[in-house]
Amino acid sequence: MCFLVTLDLCRLSVKGFSLSSIGFGFPSLKTLSLQLIKLNGIQDFMLLLAGSLILEDLRLSDIYIHSEE
Repeated sequence: MCFLVTLDLCRLSVKGFSLSSIGFGFPSLKTLSLQLIKLNGIQDFMLLLAGSLILEDLRLSDIYIHSEE
């Protein structure tokens, strides 16, 4: 079995769906690097972190969170 331990995302824009609607997690993820990321709301970012139970290293750069208030 293979497990995702490191994830490096750059220039990703999440449109048209919410991460909460697909219910995923990264239970083996230890390193997460996000650069130039656009999300629909803060809950998507929080769910991404909550689904990464053993995360040790988090690197963020230019994260944009769209909020309709």
